[in-house]
Amino acid sequence: MKAELFTDQDYERLLPWVESRQVLLQWASPGYDYPVTKTQLIKKNQERGDQRLIYKGVLDDEIVAHGEIGFIDDVNQSARLCKILINPARRGQGLGTLWIKTLVDIGFVELKLNRIELNVYDYNQPAITCYQKAGLTIEGRIRDAYKVDNNFWSVYRMSILRTEWLAQNTGVQITDDLKNRA
Repeated sequence: MKAELFTDQDYERLLPWVESRQVLLQWASPGYDYPVTKTQLIKKNQERGDQRLIYKGVLDDEIVAHGEIGFIDDVNQSARLCKILINPARRGQGLGTLWIKTLVDIGFVELKLNRIELNVYDYNQPAITCYQKAGLTIEGRIRDAYKVDNNFWSVYRMSILRTEWLAQNTGVQITDDLKNRA
């Protein structure tokens, strides 16, 4: 799978993937209204102000995934994967793991990060399993992190470090610069 930068024309393809309020909450966390609109997404991205790269995942000329590398911290060489979503028609085919690995590769190779993290709701076992298959480990649980309706939802913080990624990816081409920084 390859990652290409998300463009303004990609919103119309992405929005139907957010097929329910539950999917919206898992994908974007509270703070968006269902059904989500292009205007909402653009506004939230502008309000955030953090350094963020938004990608679409392409496999065999088909757009099958969406994801962001956000909260990019050049000083601490860290970032957070956000808004991971697979085309509903392509779920259950292992594309989530492939997509996470692709984004992690970008983080370590192109952005020269040392740490990549994400948050996942603690009840979302399919996503947790996907992230573990991609090499991330659970660091801890953030209890009652989000209020949804009248309930609080907890999240797991998961991460992968450059040294762990290097150990798992002997087939990835590593430059001398990356070897020295690991």
